[in-house]
Amino acid sequence: MVESYNKLRSTYSPNDARSNGYRSHAYFEKEQSILLNELNNSPEIILDIACGSGLMLIPLLKANINIIGIDLDINACIAAKDNSLKMIQGSVYSIPINSGSIDYAVSCQFLNQQSLDSIFPLLQEAYRVLRKGGKLTLIWRNGNALIHRVATCLYKVIDTIFNNQAFPYFNHTILDVENHAKNIGFNICNKEVIFPSLSWRSKNTNSALSKIIGASCLLTLEK
Repeated sequence: MVESYNKLRSTYSPNDARSNGYRSHAYFEKEQSILLNELNNSPEIILDIACGSGLMLIPLLKANINIIGIDLDINACIAAKDNSLKMIQGSVYSIPINSGSIDYAVSCQFLNQQSLDSIFPLLQEAYRVLRKGGKLTLIWRNGNALIHRVATCLYKVIDTIFNNQAFPYFNHTILDVENHAKNIGFNICNKEVIFPSLSWRSKNTNSALSKIIGASCLLTLEK
């Protein structure tokens, strides 16, 4: 998988979301806007888990917020440093940060690359580094949505034609992740399905519209 990202990073610049596996930088910007809107309490220290080239939180650097990124891939860390993030190269399952020292953590489009069994220790580690009252926001693809199913089929054809590298993909429902979070001790602050391209979001995760256009899941947890 690291080799796949290295190919993308050799193709796209560090400030292009396609270097992190996004199909469209414009889609990324819409998703970024939704995430930043979720971070409405101006945390002092934010941890970006599996941050890639660190693009998601760049707008917050202007607000003098202390942003720390962690990623296992050395090339991702170099790209994130080029984007002015403070970086840690290491595993997100063993974060070299003191317990209770982070105000807010985020992880965007990483859960789909992890099996369901891997999500529990990931959430445990996030819980450990967060202070009491600290929050974690997760965004990941909603594989059950009709729009995502159609997009997956189309991109599968495109990737086959152009011999593009395929990435691991695991589908997780909001309930899957929510149950893990509750077992660890997290409280659920917010859960939604979102369609970033239209800046659409809904708390009714089981509505007919959500099942059609709810391209991604958003879950905010509190320690």
